Amino acid sequence: MEALASEAETLVVIVDGEPTTRDALKCRLTAAGHSAVAFSSLPRLLEAVLPDCATCYLIDAWLPGALEFQAYLRERGLRRSIVYVSRGGDFVTGIRAMKNGAVDFLLKPVGEKALREAVNLALDRDRMRRDVDRSARQTMERVAKLTPREWQVMGAVAFGKLNKQIAYDLGISEITVKIHRGNLKRKLRARSVGELVRLWEMLPPNLRKFKTEGGQT
Repeated sequence: MEALASEAETLVVIVDGEPTTRDALKCRLTAAGHSAVAFSSLPRLLEAVLPDCATCYLIDAWLPGALEFQAYLRERGLRRSIVYVSRGGDFVTGIRAMKNGAVDFLLKPVGEKALREAVNLALDRDRMRRDVDRSARQTMERVAKLTPREWQVMGAVAFGKLNKQIAYDLGISEITVKIHRGNLKRKLRARSVGELVRLWEMLPPNLRKFKTEGGQT
């Protein structure tokens, strides 16, 4: 198994059954400044432990299980940026791959410009996905620290209610509402009501409903 650089900021994973093509792609990508690793099959890829970084998968569409690999990832809740490469004229496979979420579908022999643009696009998409996922995880970690009352106040603020209305609805004083709002801003690192509302809207609707109705996890 090929050694993988754990410090890589981005990675291109090549999966191709043809040794010549596999080695050529790796050389071209390395020369272009990318960290790249290569595997001869999808089972070999699945045995590997890859660095935790933005990754583009460059996969030969003719490999056994190549297109099914997208469904395999989806079933496990994994989203990956995949670029398929294939022998010329394979339009039906290309359409299927793109419908299933592939970033691009390239025909062999792959031109330098097409390869560069497809790989860069895949890496950009994976960076964005990772940023969104990271932000969502951080938000969930912060909201997990909220008390049941803070959840109720947050929901009320998100619906545009004033302190006086919130106090009446919850049977508490306006001063207590202000204290809860201050705690919300501190715990969620929100600098304004607008940020509180955006964080609220990022949360799953079923979680918002459960929490504001006094549910516990």
